[in-house]
This record gives sequence, structure tokens and C-alpha cells, in this order.
Amino acid sequence: MSKIDALRARLSKLEGAARARPLLDLTQLLSDAYWQAGPGKPESRLLLDQAIAAVDEAYGYFGDADPMRRNVAGMRGWLHGCRHLAHASPAEDRDIGLQQIEEGLRAPGLSPVLSGSMLLTQGQLYMSRVTEILQQPGAVNMITEGRLPASATTDVDRAVACFERVRDETSAPQQARDITGPLIRMAGALRIFVTTPKGTSSVEIMNRWMEAMKVIQQIHQEQSAMHMVVPIGTNGAFYGADRIADQDPLDRPVPLVQSAAPAVPRPRRPPRPARTTPRAPARAPAPVPAPDDATALRRELRELITGGGDLFPALDRLLRAPAPAPGLVDDMVALATAVVDAGAANRTDQLLLAAGLSLRARAAGGRRARRDLTEAADALVEAAGSARTPPPEAVRVMRRVADLVDRADPAVRAGHRLTAILREREGGR
Repeated sequence: MSKIDALRARLSKLEGAARARPLLDLTQLLSDAYWQAGPGKPESRLLLDQAIAAVDEAYGYFGDADPMRRNVAGMRGWLHGCRHLAHASPAEDRDIGLQQIEEGLRAPGLSPVLSGSMLLTQGQLYMSRVTEILQQPGAVNMITEGRLPASATTDVDRAVACFERVRDETSAPQQARDITGPLIRMAGALRIFVTTPKGTSSVEIMNRWMEAMKVIQQIHQEQSAMHMVVPIGTNGAFYGADRIADQDPLDRPVPLVQSAAPAVPRPRRPPRPARTTPRAPARAPAPVPAPDDATALRRELRELITGGGDLFPALDRLLRAPAPAPGLVDDMVALATAVVDAGAANRTDQLLLAAGLSLRARAAGGRRARRDLTEAADALVEAAGSARTPPPEAVRVMRRVADLVDRADPAVRAGHRLTAILREREGGR
């Protein structure tokens, strides 16, 4: 019988506060097993869920005056935070993580290893709150109109403060201190997003996003994996920058990353002019980027793909290439999304977005690619959904994109959706 099974058998015979210590032991064993199975992997998620269930129950047995309560809170906050960062769990985990880690950091006699682990996680959770704001519908307009909440800048500052505390703690593990450099630079990239001056043009916003993207790209080149959560009770490091890549396209004009974890955003596509965003209060429609800006971005995007040649043949070659340059693919996604965000996208714009997302998903693989695949299929449907049947060279590219998506994840059924639309168009002629 394993130690985990033995503890569970023992717990089955206990009630009330007598369960507290065995539950904490079980939490530690399950979190260690989670780490060994591979943080961020879908197959390891159950172990983390079980560890959290154990520590949640244990925490309830410690009263406010109990000297152990803060220590348990720290472990609980760290695990909830890990689940949010590594598995994109709901914001409730992030909120519990922030609150409980704050309590845990007040525990007397806290070791540098534990405090460092919690601070690194807390800082990333603050950055997660910023990316959530940048993922809101209409985020581009919020930035250009200076309507981003002040909490975005505050949370970036808080994140940097967390990382600097670990960096400056001479007794903290060197591994944890080394991690703070990339994290502080990542926070600096986020700051570029949230400090964009009011009235900035969409082209300048794209330039600022590209500047942030270069920072993240450089971090990616220096680190093969990036999730920056040091495990409590182990010697490993949970390090990953996927979250940026898990976000919606302009929530994250970011480079391709090679691991499973969090990253930086790009504001989601605003709703189409004919619709009303359910969350938005009644007000005049927000301004969209100037037509000249959108035209310039579209021209830059097509030049990027074609080098001055014909669009569809060049796009077809790009989709057939074994491994297009990551920088090219990220620029392609960022520019295509910016054009679509301008609110007057044509079907070619949508097709270019679908192609870019499918290429990025193919290169990325794993959990974080799913969002790109779904977005690619949706954009492909938009591209094919015109009242007119697309020209043959465009259809050929559409089918290639659909095939790329379905090979990565057959459940998306991009080919089925595309075929249904094309047949409908042919039947209507």
C-alpha cells in the first residue's frame, strides 16, 4: 500500500479536528506526486485537485488564533495559485491564492524557501489579473480612450515588488532568485500595455505591443521553459510563460513558447458593429481605429507574407512549410488581429488570421494551442461565410488551414464546418 493510500485509509476512520494533521501530510504527498507527474499536464491535474481538496478541509480546522493557521494558509494559497497559473482554472483560484498567500507570508519564522515560493506565485497572480483586464472585449478602445482601471498599473507594481523581494533576499534559494530576472522583465512588458497614453493611434499601439513582444521573445530565447512557481517541499522549479500564449490573439501578440504555463495578452476582438457587448453600459459606440491605420496594417501584413508577390500562392507555401519562423508567425497573428479589430475586416483578413493562428498552434502544441485552434476555425468560418463563393485559390488555402487545424485537434472539426459552408454557397448559385 502506498503512503497516499495508507493516509486515506487512516483518514476514513477519523472525524473533525483529528483529521487536520493527516490531511496536511496527504496534501504534501499529493503535491509532490503532482510535481513528479509534471505540472501543467492534463493528466497531473487530478493530483493537484486532490491536494487542494485536502488542504481546503485542513485549513477549516485551524482557528484564527492557531499559530499554524498562517502556515496552512500559505500552502493553500500556493496550491490554488498553481492551479490557476498552470491549468487556467477560474479566477476564484487566483483570488484564493492572493488572499491566502498574503496570510501565509505573515507566518512567524517562515523559511526563505517557502516565502520565496509564495512570493513568486503571488506576483504571477497579480500579472494574471492584468492580463484578464486586457482580455476584455473592447480592450483596444479602453487603452486608446485611457479607460483602463488604475488597478492594472497597481497590480504590475505589486508583481514587481514580489519578485524584487525574492531577488533581494540573500538567504533565498539561488534558483528562485535567478527566476526573478525574467519575471521582472515580463512585468515590464505588461507595463508597456497598461501605460499606453490616451489617444494613442492603433498603429502606435501595435508598435508598443510589438515592443512588449520582443521582450517576451527574448525571455523565451533565454529560457527553454517558463512557469516561475518554485514548488514548496521540492528542489525543482515550476517555470513557464505559456499564459501569454494561452490568451486570445491580440490579448497576446507574443512569441511561441515551448512549455505549458502562463503568458501576456492582447485585447480581444471587439464585437461586430451590429452587435452590442452584453457587459457594456449604454453609451455611444466606442471609436474604432482610423481607416488609414487599418489600411496601413493590412498592407504591412500582406507584405510580410508575400514579400511583394501574389497573396494566395505565398500563403499556400507558408502553410506547407515544415516550420515557418516563429517571429514571422507571431507578427502575422498580431497584425491580422489588429486589422480584424479595426472593425472592417474582409474575408481575406479573416483567412490570414486563421492561417496565422493555425501555424502558431501547430508550432506550440499542447494545452495552450487549443485556444488558437478554436479561434482559427472561427476565423475560417468568417472567411468562407461571404454571400459569394470564394475563388479557387482561396478555397485551396482555406482547406489547407482546416486540415492543419483538424490534424492538431480533430474535435474542432474545422474541415466539416468549412465544407458545410462551401456546399451551401454552391447550392445557392
